[in-house]
Amino acid sequence: RAHRMLDRAIIVALGLAVSYFVFDKLVLDPVEDERIAQQARSEALADSYGDNSIAVLPFVNRSSDVEQQYFSDGLAEELLNLLTAVPELRVTSRSSSFLFRDDSVDIEEAARKLNVAHILEGSVRRSGGRIRVTAQLVGARTNSALWSEVYEREIDDVFAIQDDIAASVVSGLQLTILGRVPRSDPVDPEAYSLFLQARHLEYRNSPEAWDRAIELYQQALTIEPEYAEALAGLAASIRDQSSRTAGSMAIAEGLERAAQLANRALEINPNLAIAYSALGDIASASRDFRGAADHYAKALSLTPTDPGVLLESASLITNLGRAEEGVRIQEYLVERDPLNPRAYWLLGYAYETVGRWRDARDAFETALVLSPEMGVVRMAIGLTYLEQDKPEPLKALESIEQDNNKVWKLVGLTLAHHALGNAAESDAALQSLIDDYADEAAYNIGAAYAYRGDVDEAFEW
Repeated sequence: RAHRMLDRAIIVALGLAVSYFVFDKLVLDPVEDERIAQQARSEALADSYGDNSIAVLPFVNRSSDVEQQYFSDGLAEELLNLLTAVPELRVTSRSSSFLFRDDSVDIEEAARKLNVAHILEGSVRRSGGRIRVTAQLVGARTNSALWSEVYEREIDDVFAIQDDIAASVVSGLQLTILGRVPRSDPVDPEAYSLFLQARHLEYRNSPEAWDRAIELYQQALTIEPEYAEALAGLAASIRDQSSRTAGSMAIAEGLERAAQLANRALEINPNLAIAYSALGDIASASRDFRGAADHYAKALSLTPTDPGVLLESASLITNLGRAEEGVRIQEYLVERDPLNPRAYWLLGYAYETVGRWRDARDAFETALVLSPEMGVVRMAIGLTYLEQDKPEPLKALESIEQDNNKVWKLVGLTLAHHALGNAAESDAALQSLIDDYADEAAYNIGAAYAYRGDVDEAFEW
């Protein structure tokens, strides 16, 4: 009896050991490997710039009018754009750094999450024709101010203030730059204020906001007709309004008008990277991928580290079938822009194209954590369940039913119900898609038919 008890004890111990070994190798190791790989990518990125990295936090609005938030945000973003033009400096994009919108931001925590060595913070008070700007450059490791200044001037001097702050940051970081410190292009203060309001609205990503942004850009251009940045911004808003499913503008007409505006901006300022980037977006939306590549290449030659241009370039590369390259660039961008939900969405899409379903799902879920109202993401998560080696259509359906984008939700429901064998529900979702969105979702309808094996209808659509 004692021997049998000892045998059982040994068998149980060995079983536990083997179970732990299997769990460790098949579950813990991949998780740990990915954590180590991510840390290595972050460290490599940090090492490539040394301490020459910075995040510009949204400046606090100290004005009595809360509606002036657009102005303090705009001033911070203009500083970010100026610093992005310094190739020797790694600047975190607006989408990540502007998440830290609070008087009581913990500088060390923000720097850690944004993977930077320095933080530029400040505040703006605007009263009538005068502004008071406070700016401070903080070393994140020591949490100590390297430089700070207060500017109290007329609103006409806002561009000089921006230039002074940018130059002081470069000096405070003791950067040895190859070219000159970038400088602002002054315009009429009222036109500039309208431009900042329009750009502020663009980030709301809704047809109503784009409509209002278009109006404000046009008002700015009435005051300052040669305002190249406003022309490029107007082009981008019109492109967004015409290309999105919810847009109110005819697609072809909108894209043609947007291209005209972006080209006009380049006639005024041939070195305006955002105009080339807008043309790249327009060309992509028009399926002119060669043209898009040329425009993005030109934009990157002017601002080689701009996360926004890199993001769209990586998306283009993925769409052209160079999926592994797209994955590497998207991983790099997530490290540079670690709190940007769109960056994670595009990373998930890149993973999908190479069949890395679990990684794709993780990236999409991170995008949702960062932006819970983001459309299409839940549908994309559902697709990963349908596409993986052992499909799980019930999980796919559960995720797709929660999506808030009507078009993509109907596409997803068509596929998930078909995978579950629910023919009537699949037919109903597809018919709704056809009834409501035939003009703007013909490709999606064709893809849904293809998934269901309805070859003739797929080719027709």
